Amino acid sequence: MRYRDKAVVIDEAYWVKHSTKQVTKAFDANEALLERIDLQAAAKGELLWRCIREGRGDGYACYQIVKVGKRNVRIEVCRNIGDDWVIPYWGEATTISRKYAERKVDSYDAMKQLFGRKAG
Repeated sequence: MRYRDKAVVIDEAYWVKHSTKQVTKAFDANEALLERIDLQAAAKGELLWRCIREGRGDGYACYQIVKVGKRNVRIEVCRNIGDDWVIPYWGEATTISRKYAERKVDSYDAMKQLFGRKAG
């Protein structure tokens, strides 16, 4: 399931119409949606729809794998989560090495296990 098709868009108009508490709930809902999609893909043993988190600034940028090939994967940035970081060398969408994507997914799963969250 593609994250961007289901996420709440938190743009300037959304901020104007909603309270800070509602905006915070929308961010939390988007994060939970992304986590749910990631766990569903992991449970199926699939790389498609998994998430990659790449460090940026004081946080990370989150990308979703939207196409899987033999050597490469296509990723798209997941907006409306946290600080909305975008990696300059990746931009909104790009193609990266499948091996790199697999390492990133595996390391995130290991971190979740280490800190007691359910891993994919």
